[in-house]
Amino acid sequence: MLKKYFHEKSKLINWLFYATNTGDEDAAFLYGMMLFDEGEASNNLELIYKAEHHFLNFEFKENELEALYMLSTIYGLSDSPLYNKEKRNRYLVMASERGHDYSTSFIKYLKEKGYW
Repeated sequence: MLKKYFHEKSKLINWLFYATNTGDEDAAFLYGMMLFDEGEASNNLELIYKAEHHFLNFEFKENELEALYMLSTIYGLSDSPLYNKEKRNRYLVMASERGHDYSTSFIKYLKEKGYW
């Protein structure tokens, strides 16, 4: 449905930014994801850094585990300008310890493949 109203991603990002500023946690999570996705797709470092800053500084409660996992993604993609194995591992462990099942499975996979 949003696609009908937001033909341009920049408009959707702006709308999510506005909703984030009102405290909407779901919008905040989507806003950070869109910043990162757009930054990766367009090789826009500014957007990638904004996504990192956003996930580090917004006080997620309901989406805390997903936000931690998203930080591990930001630091974990080998072609990302922010690639940092130690930070990737730190945020994966934090998410796993707090109950994020996929993080737990992914840690096991990384260890089995020798990427940990």
